[in-house]
Amino acid sequence: MRISFILISVLSLLPYQTGVFSPIELGSITQEELQTTPFAKMQGVPPTFATLLGERQAELILANYGNGSGFGTFENFTGLVKVNFPLIYPELLDYFPRELKELEQKIAFSDEEKEALQAKHLVIVTHTDQDKSALAYYQDQKLKLATFVSLGKKEMKTKAGVFSLKHDKIFRRSFSFNGSPMPYALQYSGPYFLHRGEGDGSYVSHGCVRVPGLYQKWLYEHLPSTGTKASLIVHKPYEVRLMHE
Repeated sequence: MRISFILISVLSLLPYQTGVFSPIELGSITQEELQTTPFAKMQGVPPTFATLLGERQAELILANYGNGSGFGTFENFTGLVKVNFPLIYPELLDYFPRELKELEQKIAFSDEEKEALQAKHLVIVTHTDQDKSALAYYQDQKLKLATFVSLGKKEMKTKAGVFSLKHDKIFRRSFSFNGSPMPYALQYSGPYFLHRGEGDGSYVSHGCVRVPGLYQKWLYEHLPSTGTKASLIVHKPYEVRLMHE
């Protein structure tokens, strides 16, 4: 029997503190809202916490943000009435400061990238010193969202550079790779997209940027779809650097 769910993100932008974590803004999605979204309706998208939160992040998020206990990364997400998640995954504050101007002291941006740093809506994808890739979204120079992502395999590299993001279909499927699901697709260059996809921060995609489901949905809904486009910097995604020092 196929399970159907809808995902319409309801943000609870309130400081939350638990354990060793500092107050951080949370997103909240109720089970009722998980009734008709791609995370459940699209064939090929597993209805698991890994789909919603990311393979690398799910365990910590489930254990530390008021989600109860005993849930595993690859369990079906129907077990929770509501899923809370940090908009900024706390580990990534070591790499992405809350003020964009401070990031310029950590990363040697090119002249073209420096110009893009002035954008009102800016998404940055880069590599951390953990041999993992991550994404940060800055609005008006302030960090709003950060998550680990997965990029293209070494033989199918993710395209680097400065781009504009364009909203594509919520229920998009790949034309090139056997109709693979690409929920909440944001196109940035030809066949290259940001979209929800499996990944743990390593190189596993066919070139697209794979983002955990709830984070990609949040981006899709909060980036402008008309008027001024959001900018994207994919900065040297295959070069490891000590960003936290």
